[in-house]
Amino acid sequence: MPWEAGPSADDLFRAMAAGYEAGVRMAMGRLSYAPSGAWSPHAAIAAAGCARGVEPPVMGQAFGIAAQWAPGLPGLAGIVGSDVKEGIPWGAVTGWMALELAQAGHGGPEQIFDDPELFNAGRILADIDGPLLIVGSYFKPYACCRHIHAPVDALLRLMREHALLPQDIGRIEVQTYAATFNLANLEAPTTLVEAQYSVPYCVALAAWRGRDAFVPMDESSLRNPQVLDLAKRVTLVRHDDLDAAFPGKSAARVVLTDRTGRRFSSPTTEPLGDPDRPLSWLDLEEKFLQASRGTLAAERQREVLEAFERLRGGDLGPLRAALR
Repeated sequence: MPWEAGPSADDLFRAMAAGYEAGVRMAMGRLSYAPSGAWSPHAAIAAAGCARGVEPPVMGQAFGIAAQWAPGLPGLAGIVGSDVKEGIPWGAVTGWMALELAQAGHGGPEQIFDDPELFNAGRILADIDGPLLIVGSYFKPYACCRHIHAPVDALLRLMREHALLPQDIGRIEVQTYAATFNLANLEAPTTLVEAQYSVPYCVALAAWRGRDAFVPMDESSLRNPQVLDLAKRVTLVRHDDLDAAFPGKSAARVVLTDRTGRRFSSPTTEPLGDPDRPLSWLDLEEKFLQASRGTLAAERQREVLEAFERLRGGDLGPLRAALR
């Protein structure tokens, strides 16, 4: 059913699944790391094209157009730090415009995905009849880089299990994988973007203010002397076993030494929100309430949550009304 004619909840779910499938497969097909904005156009094309009922040949042209238009972002987001981040919003706009052009008759280089110097077609098509890739996606409970989530969870678990207070902590060692060192990891970030890409800062913030400090972070955290002092005593160490598991798993371990010299070691910890450690529906509602508390009145928050409850039952109407 074309989107303009009034989609059903099933139409929406189908479009979302198609978007994830195309976006993740295009990301898998790249020969080296690329920012998310480089493959999010394909997700946007698949989702919008599915919702509109666009024919596959036209979708193919749109994919080709997007492959040439997608934002490149030569600076790693975690190092250069800016509100552009991974370029995902611009990538989504690029995908939408590529689909519009293809529907208007413009062509793109479809054969680009068969060029082994640009894409690995085998990875794009691997297990194409297997489970939908959307079921392997994760939710981020904290407003910081994904590489930081496991260390935060591991640290908070140690503090909870051993009844440790932040003032008890002498040093923190974060055992992680190589990709974590693609972040700037500033001990004293001056902006929230810099903070979101710093393991030492976020781990120290978690010790002092708990996980609620990340939903979302606020400017006051940047000037907290206790957090900044602890951040100086956080070190990162790469471990081969964690490296070998990445990117399939974004796990970490934390070794905490208290001021008396006692050492406490966490188990290997995968981040909360991964498919193996999923957030519950109640967790997701709580995140929404916390993240929107500064922008939505309580009545509007309830309206949106009620609309999602109706959506779970197959009724898309209330959500469309709430989003207007």
